[in-house]
Amino acid sequence: MLNPAQHLPDMAEVQKFYTAILEETLGHPIPLPAGLNPVTGIPASPEVLAQWLSVLDLAVGPLMVRDALKESTGSQSAEALLRYFIFKQPTNDIDRDKTDFICTFLHRLRNVPVRLLDQYSGDEPTPFEPTLMTILRLKEPPSLPQEHRQLTREFRFIREELEEVRDFNQLMDSGLMQRSRDIKHRFGASFYHPHVLATVAEYNVCMSERFDSLFREAAHNIKEFAEKVQKAGGSIMSRVEGDVTVKQMTEVEPTAILSTDYVRSGDQLRRVSKLQKVVDNKARSLAAPATAAASASGAPSNIRTTATAPGLARIPMPTTAEAKGVDRASEDSRIRSSINSIQNFITAAEATSSCVFPMRQGSLALTSTEVDAFRAEYRDEKSFRGEYACSVVDAVAVGVRILEELEDFLSHRDSAYLWKSHADSLTYLLSCATRIRGKGTDLLRLAEQRGLTEKAAALHLTLERLRSQELSAAKALETVESQSR
Repeated sequence: MLNPAQHLPDMAEVQKFYTAILEETLGHPIPLPAGLNPVTGIPASPEVLAQWLSVLDLAVGPLMVRDALKESTGSQSAEALLRYFIFKQPTNDIDRDKTDFICTFLHRLRNVPVRLLDQYSGDEPTPFEPTLMTILRLKEPPSLPQEHRQLTREFRFIREELEEVRDFNQLMDSGLMQRSRDIKHRFGASFYHPHVLATVAEYNVCMSERFDSLFREAAHNIKEFAEKVQKAGGSIMSRVEGDVTVKQMTEVEPTAILSTDYVRSGDQLRRVSKLQKVVDNKARSLAAPATAAASASGAPSNIRTTATAPGLARIPMPTTAEAKGVDRASEDSRIRSSINSIQNFITAAEATSSCVFPMRQGSLALTSTEVDAFRAEYRDEKSFRGEYACSVVDAVAVGVRILEELEDFLSHRDSAYLWKSHADSLTYLLSCATRIRGKGTDLLRLAEQRGLTEKAAALHLTLERLRSQELSAAKALETVESQSR
């Protein structure tokens, strides 16, 4: 993709950028390996510099790149970094995260306009794409697999959901951030395609602005509530609700938290969300008497009721014992995210195209029955067809989650502790899968009794695939457990 004559100067610029970060962090010069010019950083052999950059890649993390770019006033280093990662093979998750930050930085630096939702136009290039083509010195974009082109359209659906979010708690509970990360994983090597990078960068700008705005609003509400409690004579150590104290509310520092990556600051973000919920609960309890009085006097109430969002399958809930050590809310959110991702992918797919859902490793071919179930608008019906569609959707979504967690579990099984959370998630998912297959088997028998042989056969295929996925996960868990004895 890149001109080889340009590659060496780009690597030298990256080496210079990395070295400056490390020297500032460590407070002393970084000794260069033999064969590198101490002034230009350019060696006699490109292989020497490539090997040195591999070492620096391990030392300089994505957040360090992001923070260094924030302090930059130009785009020279960012453009060189982008070409370096496009050229580099093979790449890994850390490289993808760095590239993610770099493209978002360039999108902001170039003041590229963000499209409104009604300005999305299928496969037309995004406003940032021509800029990326120029930076990468490409005349024509490389080919992009159709399933990955369809996957880029899913960011439009996430944007729609994002615009419906009204507060920080809703954003944290929506699973949108995890869903977008999962989508980025599923692109694989196609993540580095200009069309994908431009789409992702535009989404990142929208999500970042919305996230920061809602987070700062929540932090302001929490601190304001804490001040009111203290002004009313309350102690800073007094409990507001449960184990939440006024002191915890006063210690919320939005700037410090926002300067950290969303993934690494997860605990702090969840703490802020918890504090915001406490504030909301107190506000509702104070408003309840006024609402009751208004209702008694016949005055209209401003309280709105929100129905469960349509189109989401009903996920079977494991018992407390089965879910021990597992954040069930988080796991259920990931299952719903899988449902949304598959549904949005199918919606964006061409009517004549094959529905092959892309995943981080490989893909999942969906049957016509499964596609119809995800498209069905009657899944919330208390009817045979509603229960049937729900069972199909649940089986597919939980199967996808099993495959994702199994991949992560196997990649971390040699770690001293990283495997544990994935093992717990797999255990939870296996209990969900058992219930789904039990419910599905009952529906299968009912379909056979009604003479719906095609529906029975189609559901049988879906349940058998889920069973196969269960067996693979159970075998992996059993193997690791037997090795640890």
